[in-house]
Amino acid sequence: PPEGRFYVEGTLEATAEQDRAAEVLGETPTGGYVTLGVKGGLEVGRGVSLEGGVTNLTDTAYVNHLNAKNPYSGAPIPEPGRVLFVGVAYDF
Repeated sequence: PPEGRFYVEGTLEATAEQDRAAEVLGETPTGGYVTLGVKGGLEVGRGVSLEGGVTNLTDTAYVNHLNAKNPYSGAPIPEPGRVLFVGVAYDF
């Protein structure tokens, strides 16, 4: 975006349930999920932006099918809940 311009970006990730698991390899079926995110920023200089946003806006509890499992209990390791972030981006 041009300098001084504000921008907004949305994300949607939808994943179907995975019921074809290789149980001999320790895989277990996992449910499907949908997550939403939003990011906004302000171009403050040539290629430099200040950004902030939220991932997993609805704080959905979910497990990525290919995540490792807890080595002691064998329980699936869930993905993070809602995450707020701020940062500086540079486009070159």
